[in-house]
Amino acid sequence: MIGGEVARIPDFRPRLKGIGGPLMVLAGRHDRALHPALQRDFQRFAPQARLHMLERSGSFGHVEEAETVHSLLRDFWLQA
Repeated sequence: MIGGEVARIPDFRPRLKGIGGPLMVLAGRHDRALHPALQRDFQRFAPQARLHMLERSGSFGHVEEAETVHSLLRDFWLQA
């Protein structure tokens, strides 16, 4: 059901290259709503983005891999 809604979200990707600050994309390998291929595509529009694939997560990586997400965010903020 959720995956059918993704097509209705406005395409904001062309605006990603205008982000001047650091950018990180956290993608769930098993996300059925926003498939990993779509999330990897963010880098085409924002080559400055750091992409991290959460190998054991679906749509809720912040819950399914909370420690990994916390570590990635902490490292990202320290380097930003």
